[in-house]
Amino acid sequence: MTFVVCVDTVPERSALMESVYPRLYLHCKQRGYDFRMIDLRSGAGDPVSDNHDLAEMHMETLRRCQETEGPTFIVGKCIL
Repeated sequence: MTFVVCVDTVPERSALMESVYPRLYLHCKQRGYDFRMIDLRSGAGDPVSDNHDLAEMHMETLRRCQETEGPTFIVGKCIL
């Protein structure tokens, strides 16, 4: 299972990273699933910049996620 997130604010991302993902990872592991969280905003810099390479990088990441086994979930406002 791959979970892709694109949240815009630091508090949202921090809450997900610190509280939600560890619990979700454990929940999946106990049931025999592999949980992978991918944060498209990690290291992306300014979301308002005119960086066209960033959009292509995001699309390539999403393509790789779709090639994995199991479902892929995308959550949040993704600007591609």
